[in-house]
This record gives sequence, C-alpha cells and structure tokens, in this order.
Amino acid sequence: MADVKVVWTGLECRVRQEKKDDIFGSVQLIAGMTPQPAVKFPDAGTLTFGPPELRIFSAQRLLYSGPAQDLSVSLALVQHDSGDIEQGKQAVAQAISTAATAAVAAATSPAGAALAKPFIDFLVVGLVDIASDLLGLADDPFNPAAVFIPKDKLLDANSRRQIRQRPNDPHTLQFTDMVICSGTDGDGDLGVYALYLDVQPSGAPGGGGVTPAGDGIGTPTLSTGSQEWRWRSSSAS
Repeated sequence: MADVKVVWTGLECRVRQEKKDDIFGSVQLIAGMTPQPAVKFPDAGTLTFGPPELRIFSAQRLLYSGPAQDLSVSLALVQHDSGDIEQGKQAVAQAISTAATAAVAAATSPAGAALAKPFIDFLVVGLVDIASDLLGLADDPFNPAAVFIPKDKLLDANSRRQIRQRPNDPHTLQFTDMVICSGTDGDGDLGVYALYLDVQPSGAPGGGGVTPAGDGIGTPTLSTGSQEWRWRSSSAS
C-alpha cells in the first residue's frame, strides 16, 4: 500500500478580525477511523497577525505519515483577548480530541466523508462549553471547520499542488488542500483564516519536486515542533 505524509505548512490570516489578531488553536487529523494526537499552537503565547504585513505563520508540522487512507482534518481557532492562554489552548486541544473520538464512535462503517459533519457538530458543542467556562470574557472562538480528503485524492496530490502567494510579496506556501475557518466577534467583525496542508505521496520527497520561492531565511526543518514567522507585504483587510 502506498504511503503518504501530510504536512501542515502554514496558517494565513485572510481577513483580520481586529487591528491585531492574537490567535491560538488546535489541528486534529483522523486517519481512517483513528484520531491522531491533536496539535495545539503556538508552543507559547499566541500568534499575532498584524501589523498588516504579518499575515502568514509557517508551521511545517508533520500531521500524519503512513498508509494512504481517508483523512479528515479539523481546525479550531480562538481570538484571544483575556484569560489564561495556556489553559485555553489545553482546553481547545482537549475539545477537538474529544470531538474526533465522538465522531468516530458515532460513525457507521465505512466512515469516509460521514465523519466530517459529526466531527464539527461535536466540536461546536465543546467550544461553546469552553467559552462559557474557561476562556476570557472577550475571547471569541471561530466557527470550527474541517476538510475530508479521500484516499484517491491523497494519491493524486502531486497533480493538485499549488503555491500560495500574497500580493506584492515573494514569499510562498506550498499546499494541496486547505481548511477555511471564519467567525465574527461580539461587535460583528469578521475574521477569516486558511490552514494549508501539503500531501506528499511516497516517491515524491519535498512535495513532488515543487520548490517554494526563497524567503531569505533558509528552508525550515520539518519537525513536530518547529515554527517560523514569515513577514508579508499586503493590504490590510
């Protein structure tokens, strides 16, 4: 059976909710019927998107490596304003893991795309509970989002690979799939974020031979904990 790697390459702020967004959250992947460990981010504090040119966080984290099988990937984000950040991150990571386990338990076999909706439904309930009990009064969870990637789409990833580049900026992110997450705060301000995934089938090291444009700071080392900011020159939105 062919193997694949799934790398979370980065998180892009497409529309800032506030003048500066302070973001934390978790990513959860389900391989077949097996939830993988939730990845909470960042390692410390929050990701601050703003001033305007700071719009992409380059994660380069390995989410999955193994046999090609149906995958579901979910994203939970929180705009932080007050309260204990680390406690909030732990609570979101626990909520997304609990939702994944509940979705698998509720799914019929074969699960496939049927996992995505219950995954989100369970996660919405978990985030509501967190917002009520653990987060600061001004913290705003985004609407959680998920993407379902079937096995055949994993194996065809090289034909779908793209490069994400913001206007007037040479820096890039490589991806094959994405999760779009949006939400509004208490004042009705909209925020939109995109999480980028790069699926790498076996025999195609480095994402099928596509080389991102140089960013002047070297190529990030792929690991489960490496993080790197990339500065963007773009119009504020």
